[in-house]
Amino acid sequence: MRKTLIYSGKWLVVMLLFSFSCSRIAVKKPFEQVLLSKEQVEEMLFDIYLIEGKARVMIYNESAERVRLLVNYEMKKMFERYNTSYQQFTESYSYYMGDESVSQKMMSNITNRLIVLEAEQTKKNKLVDSFKRKSIDSLHIYEIKTTNYEFFKH
Repeated sequence: MRKTLIYSGKWLVVMLLFSFSCSRIAVKKPFEQVLLSKEQVEEMLFDIYLIEGKARVMIYNESAERVRLLVNYEMKKMFERYNTSYQQFTESYSYYMGDESVSQKMMSNITNRLIVLEAEQTKKNKLVDSFKRKSIDSLHIYEIKTTNYEFFKH
């Protein structure tokens, strides 16, 4: 069941993100009031990648239903945060992905941000690991000192 969710989830993301960018069909510009800014679409795509990453990690420890609920909840929160709808996002996404130079720039920006975020997270993880090792070493030293003290006390 989990593998089915992973494969269907990947297929959905691939379809959503790249189906429009590969087409050569000219996309008519929607009404200005419907069209989101390039920056807003880029921010939302970045958030979608983060949600997808969280789901990929969770799928190994949680049920498929729980992961689906989390993704739905996170997506709903995202649309509320940007004060937009799924339809408005997909129309704007389709419009910007219809322009090859714009879509390449947006995807490049997102990729760069993800790389920076990953590097920052790796650095934080190393600091936490280092702190854990030092704490464990301190506990061992304390344990040795108290054990030796009690040994000499008798």
